[in-house]
Amino acid sequence: MSPRDVTRVLWGFASLGHTPTALLLSIRPDWSWREQQPGATEQEEQGKRRGKGKKSKAKSGRGGDVRDFSPQQLAGVVWALAAMRQVDTVPFRAAWAQLLRRATEVPPAEPVLTQVWQANLALHLESEDASLRAAAAASASSSRSATISLNPNTSAAAKRRGGAGPSGPSAEDLTAVGLAAAASAPTASSTSSSSPSSSTSAPTGLDAAAARALLLRARDVFLSATSGLRRRVQSGYQRQMANALTAMRHMHLLEDNSAGYSIDITLPALRIALEADGPTHTSRTPGGAMLGATAMKRRHLQRLGWQVVNVTYTEWDKLSSDAARRAFLQERINQALVNSLDVGDEL
Repeated sequence: MSPRDVTRVLWGFASLGHTPTALLLSIRPDWSWREQQPGATEQEEQGKRRGKGKKSKAKSGRGGDVRDFSPQQLAGVVWALAAMRQVDTVPFRAAWAQLLRRATEVPPAEPVLTQVWQANLALHLESEDASLRAAAAASASSSRSATISLNPNTSAAAKRRGGAGPSGPSAEDLTAVGLAAAASAPTASSTSSSSPSSSTSAPTGLDAAAARALLLRARDVFLSATSGLRRRVQSGYQRQMANALTAMRHMHLLEDNSAGYSIDITLPALRIALEADGPTHTSRTPGGAMLGATAMKRRHLQRLGWQVVNVTYTEWDKLSSDAARRAFLQERINQALVNSLDVGDEL
């Protein structure tokens, strides 16, 4: 498939929350591809039917590798693979490195930079690569006295993830991990490998300053876009939940963006994130499975030490009175607190 087609297919699967294992295994480490000319397959079949035993003379069409993807396509690819938990695979690292090499070409559009931001978060929070954890730990150690610091209530689990607390990883931590991931990626000339650490080839042409600027710009766009949400009218579900929490005397924040995502409602003192999931958060298939972006957000918030409570619109619509809504929310909050105690006992 061409870069355009593979980007669309991967993005589609990731958005639906599905991981197409066979397709992922077919992606070459350098993303090399070749389009077949129209009619080539028919000519090959005709040759087989004639029994000549000769190779078809039909020539393949144009081809290329990861270098032929546009920056916008690369952003879509790394986001899709991050949503599928593929950040430690060679294809992800190759696409990530190429994206950072072309940092100055990345369009300033908010959707593109949001994909870069979330893929960088996934690297920091979900990678099991020891070199990336070391980069995050070194960054956290060197920035303890800086103005961008970690939350003092960082959990033990979060500390093991390279210093990310409930308030989210610092800008320096994220850029350190993002640059380390690009530096450890194989070159486009690599041929076969299942892990980025198995290749010793470092990418060429990486401008660290430009790559750092891209990652920081992605963070700034996220903060700007999510801060603006606080000034807009909230959804009906979110507003009703907030009203119920006010009646219950729970201190809460709307559109809290301190953890790297805009959370519908947070109870900061309890480290509980409440998400009012409308129809756009679940698929229309039987059972209403959680879509990929929502699932990744949930995973990342949990990695940061939050107890995430997803309230679907189908659940909320069944509650016919204010008293029923308050009782429902209190039950979910109580369960989240119990879950946090269970996690604490395991640490």
